[in-house]
Amino acid sequence: MWNKKIVLTISIIVFLVITGVFALLRVGRRTQVTRTNLKQIESNQTGNKANKKIKKSEKNKTEQVEKVTLSNINTELPGVYFYDTEWITSYSQVEDGHYYWLRYDGHYDEYVIYRDNKKEVGRFKINDDYYSLDGFVKYGSNFYALISYWAGYSDSEVQKLMRVNLDTKRLETLYDISETSVSGDGKFRFCCIYQDYFYFDKRTKWQSSYLRSKSVKLPIEVGTVKGTGSTELPLTTNRKKAKPYLLYMDNKIFYAVEEDSKIKLFCYDMSSESEQQFFEFKEKQNSNEENSFLEIDKDYIYYGNDMISRKTGKVFSPFQNMKKSKGSRKNYTANDKYVFYLDKQNRVHRLDKKTKQDIIIRKEKTLAVSCVGNRLYIRVRDEKGYNQCRKDEFDNDEEVIYYTTYYADNLYCMDVDGKREKKLWDGGYDYW
Repeated sequence: MWNKKIVLTISIIVFLVITGVFALLRVGRRTQVTRTNLKQIESNQTGNKANKKIKKSEKNKTEQVEKVTLSNINTELPGVYFYDTEWITSYSQVEDGHYYWLRYDGHYDEYVIYRDNKKEVGRFKINDDYYSLDGFVKYGSNFYALISYWAGYSDSEVQKLMRVNLDTKRLETLYDISETSVSGDGKFRFCCIYQDYFYFDKRTKWQSSYLRSKSVKLPIEVGTVKGTGSTELPLTTNRKKAKPYLLYMDNKIFYAVEEDSKIKLFCYDMSSESEQQFFEFKEKQNSNEENSFLEIDKDYIYYGNDMISRKTGKVFSPFQNMKKSKGSRKNYTANDKYVFYLDKQNRVHRLDKKTKQDIIIRKEKTLAVSCVGNRLYIRVRDEKGYNQCRKDEFDNDEEVIYYTTYYADNLYCMDVDGKREKKLWDGGYDYW
């Protein structure tokens, strides 16, 4: 009997132990499930917050297109236009705080690049006598050229974008752009380089009444044949109507549209592919010019006869007596304090940006003026040499000789007061 009691007691204890173990396991499993669910909930909440942040970021990105005003345009490192070098002496570029100019050495059949007061930068040759140097420009640490020639087998003109190799004194082909040949107006070619891309438009001054049909860009660091790899920029209605010259600056394209005697200034943001009108004014005197070049420095915006204060928005018209250069482009050059220009009598004027005082600092006949800091570089035509060059070109028009290569302007350097004038180059016509 006593044995039965012991067995019963042991059985009860075993039952209680087993029941307790199962209870503990159930609680532990519930705890584990609860924790797992909590983690899942936290993960979902985190995911929802992340999604909200992404959506908010995308919304902010859309809203990040900054409103352009007269005062917030960054004028550092603008695009550079190719100079029309039908006349080699026409290349005279202000870049990186220096004045660059080009001459031809007939004794060695080499083009010579000079800087400032006749310091030689380098030389190069064109591979064939029948090649023409159409355009030239300095961008960054390199010089670039447009050349053309007639391909006898197809009786068509070939045009190429080249880079100057000053070590080998040769030109390196970047692109064959014959299918979209770039023309000019005698002073500039309708193409430029900006942020390591070559930009050009299929439009010339003779097509100014038509809409711009195409804007294209090519990377200048990777050359391919016949423009492979080109990108066509989206066009807006206003950019189609803009003047032939476009200003590339601040990762935007700036341009002007003339409508109903009003000048409307636009910019196209290349990152967001969006267009803004940021200013409008009425011309005090209708310039009636098709090829005016919109220009911007840290103080003013220049267009036609007018200059606009970037600080106040006030419009001034100080250039009524300014000489038109080739292509009707106004001939401005400026430093921090003054604007320099030529009047219709070919005299050099100095306009004080602050006071608007305008004085003549050089009365002698001048062809062009360029400003670098406190130095002015003055081009003066050598009339005898120029006339002889034109005569030879006319008398021998069937010969493939580029007579204009052998002509050079006189070149002078002087201070901003028109004093201490120094002759840097004795111009003339040196062909035999």
